[in-house]
Amino acid sequence: MKLVRRLTILFQIMVCSCSQMADQGKIPDEYVSVLAEGDFKIPSRRNFDILFFRSNDKRIVETSVDALHSIYRAGFETEFDHYSDFLSESLNGNFEIPREFFDGRQAYPFIPEADVIEIFEHSSSDEFAARFCDQDSSGTFTLKDSIPDTSNTYIRTVLYCMFLKGFEIHPVDSKKSFIIKPMI
Repeated sequence: MKLVRRLTILFQIMVCSCSQMADQGKIPDEYVSVLAEGDFKIPSRRNFDILFFRSNDKRIVETSVDALHSIYRAGFETEFDHYSDFLSESLNGNFEIPREFFDGRQAYPFIPEADVIEIFEHSSSDEFAARFCDQDSSGTFTLKDSIPDTSNTYIRTVLYCMFLKGFEIHPVDSKKSFIIKPMI
């Protein structure tokens, strides 16, 4: 009887986890297409968007679209037919990039803060945004002043979670000032 109860609870936890992961969705193809535009000879129009991908050492890496293009050109043009395919796979977490391809580029690896990830996994997009962001009348979000600025990792983890929840992130002028708005 105890085994059946434990299995039932385990199954309920798995169902809840799957529904939370479904809430984060995938990075919209329209957003990926906009990021992939340009010739990348000069900084692209979207170079200041903050993007995230997974590395093969299980870290999350904050970067830019131009840095990702440089990584693509350095080792993945033969693996992916188009830069947009590479972007989609890496931004959606389906492709982990080996560290040697982003070392020395505009890329900042970090291990996400466990407490923020816990909140992320148990929150809808709206709940997570309300907890960590203030929203203005135009629908744009900024990080709350109450977020501790003692740790870049904490801020990066919040931004990473917002990215996974379907928000684009643009730095403003300080390490804690960002414009966060829904992706296309």
